[in-house]
Amino acid sequence: MYVIIPAAGYATRLSALTENQPKHLLKVKDKTILDYIIDKLSGIEVEDIIIVTNNKYYKNFLEWNKNFKILNDNTTSNSDRLGAIGDICFALDHFDIYNEEIMIIAGDNLFKFSLERFYDFYKQKNSPVVAVFDVKDLNLAKQFGNITLDAYNKIINFIEKPQDPKTTLSATMCYIFDKESTKLFKEYKNLGLPMDKMGDFISFLIKKKNIYGYIFKEDWFDIGNLSELERAQREF
Repeated sequence: MYVIIPAAGYATRLSALTENQPKHLLKVKDKTILDYIIDKLSGIEVEDIIIVTNNKYYKNFLEWNKNFKILNDNTTSNSDRLGAIGDICFALDHFDIYNEEIMIIAGDNLFKFSLERFYDFYKQKNSPVVAVFDVKDLNLAKQFGNITLDAYNKIINFIEKPQDPKTTLSATMCYIFDKESTKLFKEYKNLGLPMDKMGDFISFLIKKKNIYGYIFKEDWFDIGNLSELERAQREF
């Protein structure tokens, strides 16, 4: 299995802290956000870890760690960025791994749940899986991909940042895709569909395959703004 970590955003809501470094390399307590993610992967056998970044921050990632594959998507600003799906497809194309199992973890995801248990859930379901967190607040749920599950935890509806969410279950950008699902990234791209938000790909995929939600209760932080970073500094 390959791990792809999209980390090519420009963190415009954290601009005061990210003028010269990406948010993924900001420290929470004594380690960077990415270091926490990498540590979480230590219990899983992976073929390679691929980090997709942009031209602005490429050198920062090389200086941070030379043991992983650091891929420059060659974008230079928020206006020409490839988007989450675009960066994933960029990595799949570059390394020719459309026929592989892949785990995707957003580079600004800070979490305490076990990736080993997440992977075990994937093997049990033998289908793509999404890590899901209950934010317990309908207003807060508007900020994330909104998920509806059936009694077997199969995803029956996925809406990206709805104005009127029906549940408080929210998708974290943490996924595992089997080989057949990985191939569908190419089909999605070739159809010319939106390449920005992963929720659009999941909505496309649930029409073709069963996808399951892995609900975890441990802490989760989506480091997208200063208040969330400060909360992580206090609570993580």
